[in-house]
Amino acid sequence: MNKDLLDFYERWMNKANEYDARKLSDCFDKFITLFILYNALYFYIAQEKGHLKKNGLKDFEMATSKIKKYFPYKNFCNNKKVDLAITQLCKLVEEGRFFIRGNNQDLDKELISKSRSTDDEEKTKGILEFVYFIRCNLFHGQKSFTERQKSVLLPCITILEELNKLVFNSLRQNENLISN
Repeated sequence: MNKDLLDFYERWMNKANEYDARKLSDCFDKFITLFILYNALYFYIAQEKGHLKKNGLKDFEMATSKIKKYFPYKNFCNNKKVDLAITQLCKLVEEGRFFIRGNNQDLDKELISKSRSTDDEEKTKGILEFVYFIRCNLFHGQKSFTERQKSVLLPCITILEELNKLVFNSLRQNENLISN
């Protein structure tokens, strides 16, 4: 594995672990830190596998679809922490306390359905899309800086922590994954 990526992973995980999730600002910072780390991992894979050269792969595709090939997604979608976190997020949307795709409830219902699928690959894609869209909302300024955001950020943080560990450990254990 690329030493720079290893150093980056360790430094950013340490940074993420220093945040206090009881503080609103730390929830925002931890989510952003963990997503940047996830972005670095899937970008590294995309670059090494040549996905960036083929058809101009979009960030959304790599973060939600292509990445599934490179980590044990069955372990991810059957992880109790991840399952509880996505259940919390789905409940927030179903209760109308939070919207993922603006006010388009049909798209939100579709996302919830994917996230609850009995098909592991579909469920993983749904969970990854959930987090990606929340990231888009946050990064593009559609999330207010209020305490109620913690109910969204905390489950996302759990999902990203588990996801980053699985992707990183898969890369580390399967160094030939990148060289193939």
